[in-house]
Amino acid sequence: MFASAAAHPNIAFIKYWGNRDALLRLPLTGSISMALDGLETRTSVCFDVNFQADSFTLNGEEQQDESLARVSGFLDHVRELAGSAAFARVESENNFPTAAGIASSASAFAALALAGSAAIGLSLSEQELSRLARLGSGSACRSIPGGFVAWLPGNEDADSYAVSIAPPEHWQLFDLVTILDRGHKSTGSASGMALAHTSPLLGQRLAELPTRLTACKQALLARDFEAFAELVEADSQSMHIVMQTSTPALQYTLPLTELILGKPLVEAERVTNQDIAAFLGELPEEKMHCSVMGKEALESALANYRGAGPAPKEEGEIVCRCFGVTDAKIARVVRENKLTTPEQVTHYCKAGGAHGPEAHEHPEDPDHPGDDREGDQARPQGGRRRHRADRRRRRPGPGRLPRRLRRLPLLGGYDHLRGGEEAQGVRLPSAPRRGGQR
Repeated sequence: MFASAAAHPNIAFIKYWGNRDALLRLPLTGSISMALDGLETRTSVCFDVNFQADSFTLNGEEQQDESLARVSGFLDHVRELAGSAAFARVESENNFPTAAGIASSASAFAALALAGSAAIGLSLSEQELSRLARLGSGSACRSIPGGFVAWLPGNEDADSYAVSIAPPEHWQLFDLVTILDRGHKSTGSASGMALAHTSPLLGQRLAELPTRLTACKQALLARDFEAFAELVEADSQSMHIVMQTSTPALQYTLPLTELILGKPLVEAERVTNQDIAAFLGELPEEKMHCSVMGKEALESALANYRGAGPAPKEEGEIVCRCFGVTDAKIARVVRENKLTTPEQVTHYCKAGGAHGPEAHEHPEDPDHPGDDREGDQARPQGGRRRHRADRRRRRPGPGRLPRRLRRLPLLGGYDHLRGGEEAQGVRLPSAPRRGGQR
């Protein structure tokens, strides 16, 4: 008994957050979503009376403990409907990150409901499949119908399911997903929802939702993007406020998201790495490279949004291979942050900040940071090749930049550098040359 199926995750416009019945996953309110056709979970299920237990493979890796228990528990519902005791082998693959906030559980249990019911010989209607998928993950019921979908909260198991309110071709909407981290969320949605009742602001959200649901459906059917976007944004804010005021508090959004939330694009483009550092609570200087990386990530996301694709790599000569830092990046960061010392350059760019004996071991490049050889031809006749251990002791650490970086001529006009004593052609402290000359 074998079957396979594919299902798409869905993105909610009016969110599902909190249950009246956690076991049956009966929601506190209804919700509205659309399927994401570029992403999918593909699942195959094989029931066999000779299997001794259920097994579950996700993206080629055998799953155990909680993941297997959740799949096996869902298959118990399928077995109960079919009157069968056979165990199953489940193999599933996602073409997008799992448990990272892109509704992988919705597509996972929708695909499992479809494949599992077919493999065991059941012939279920769309409504019955939606109810079954809901038992695995609440939002999975919305991944059974196609297009734009509404989840009817119902009062019991029999009347809580999702229905299509418009076909996929009704409105050409796009959901832009930028992947910053493929890791799992620190708190899963099921665990997070259990905390919703601890928020003092949950009651206000529940009071607003009936009106918002009706208005969102009307705007969607009328293809009124301005009204639709305002409602969707308001509901997202409302849900996150409930999360943040739960006990313990939940924070699913990244700090950079919080910083630019609600800003027009033109204002988001003006955000500096100093703004990011201040928002994070005044970063210590040795962690300022995090704010620079945040600014670069924002620039890349904005370029993607405008259809320009990923931001091009910064041109210039690489002066620190360990972190891929170019002279152009250093010059830009020095200018934007008014840096005055080599130590600050390291803190803001990580250039020259690598540790360990192999951090800058590049024997093929005699001028690479951390390698003190000048090449065989440059060594005086009869000179002694420096012992490797001696060279290691001279490797750059915090406050001592690699030679190539110390020689880097910065762009002129930085009056703030070194007290303004050299306004043009300013250089970072350079390395000693042979013979003691500088």
